[in-house]
Amino acid sequence: MPNHLVKVIDSSFNVASLSKNYRVEVIQCKDKEVAYSYEINIDKERTIISCSGRFLPQDCYTNKVTFLDATQASSKYLLLYGIGFGLLLFILNKILNSGK
Repeated sequence: MPNHLVKVIDSSFNVASLSKNYRVEVIQCKDKEVAYSYEINIDKERTIISCSGRFLPQDCYTNKVTFLDATQASSKYLLLYGIGFGLLLFILNKILNSGK
C-alpha cells in the first residue's frame, strides 16, 4: 500500500536524520517501469503524494530513493566552478596578451 510506504520511509528517514527532500520510485521488477512515485520536500507546497490510497498488486518491486538536496547542491557547485574557471581564463588571457 503506497500510504504505508510513505509512513515507513518517512519515519525511517527521521530516525536516521536523513534529508527531508527526496523522491521515492517504486519500480516493477519484471519491466522496470515505475508503478508508483512520490516526492517529499521541506517546503510542504512542493510535496507531491499522489494516489496514496491506490492499491498495488502483490508482486516484485524495488524502491529507488533520490535525495534532491544532493542534485541541487552539486548544480550550484558546478556553476560556481564554471564561473571561477571562466574568470581564471579571462585573467590569464589578459596577462598573456598584455605583453604584445
